[in-house]
Amino acid sequence: MVCVTVIGEVVLDCFVTDSGLDRVPGGCAANEALALTRFGASVDLRARYSLDENGRYLKKFASDLGIDVSNCIDATEPALVITITKDETGHPTYNYAELLACADWQWNKVEIDKPLSAGCDGIIIGSMASVFPPGFAALFDWVSQKKAAGVPVFYDLNVRPGSFEALDHAQLRAHYQQWIELADVIKVSDEDLIWWTPSLSVQESASLISTQGSSLVALTQGAQGVTMFSRGEQLFTFEPPPVEVVDTVGAGDTFMGWLAGGLLELPPDLRFDPALVLSVVKDAVYAAALNCAKTGCNPPTQADLVKFSG
Repeated sequence: MVCVTVIGEVVLDCFVTDSGLDRVPGGCAANEALALTRFGASVDLRARYSLDENGRYLKKFASDLGIDVSNCIDATEPALVITITKDETGHPTYNYAELLACADWQWNKVEIDKPLSAGCDGIIIGSMASVFPPGFAALFDWVSQKKAAGVPVFYDLNVRPGSFEALDHAQLRAHYQQWIELADVIKVSDEDLIWWTPSLSVQESASLISTQGSSLVALTQGAQGVTMFSRGEQLFTFEPPPVEVVDTVGAGDTFMGWLAGGLLELPPDLRFDPALVLSVVKDAVYAAALNCAKTGCNPPTQADLVKFSG
């Protein structure tokens, strides 16, 4: 069984509906941990759970799903609550309230400096928690040490420009760049890259990123599928199967969890073989498509995927 440490934010997503608000646990790290659990991996989640009512609810939800929360922090700051509205295609828009005071960004070196689980095969980190102050420095230093010790690092850009208003954009960009240069595998979306390099096409931007330190870059483009890049070269594009889309919340997180799980199951010397990468990406794309057939982040299991793909 693959063992993966996932680091990042845990969020209470509140979906606007005709009848009010539906509360759904979410957040990039929490969603990826759930996707990996459904994939069949052992997951060690590193997150800061608020001790408030929302935080306790989020932590219990993760624990009940079989996610190891023993290395998470009990935090006095409030939990992050995001209000989500969806357009007619199911595409979400996020509204952030009291963002910077929330628990997720307040990491320090003492909190993150716990040993990795025995047999840890890789680390996933990304999104807001990876770049927001004051926690960035502690997280980056710790992950850098693990990378130097031979642990593969998967990075999910997952840019949320709507959350950046009160922050130093130049500093955020510098933080993202440091992660890009550190990671072994990177996931970016077309929306990420429109913000990251507005003067380039998303394909040009993903290709450029793949020359800056990583072995693989996955560019996700919704219904247009996923294009993989390595060392500046485009490997292939894999399009998703047709599904009836309910919404796209958690699709990228599901893809990232299945991508990491699938690659880490491969022997290290075969992990970036194009034919094997294609097989892993196919499963990850199918898993993300199945997630889109449900509300919120609700990734499939291996059995679900086998049934769907026939």
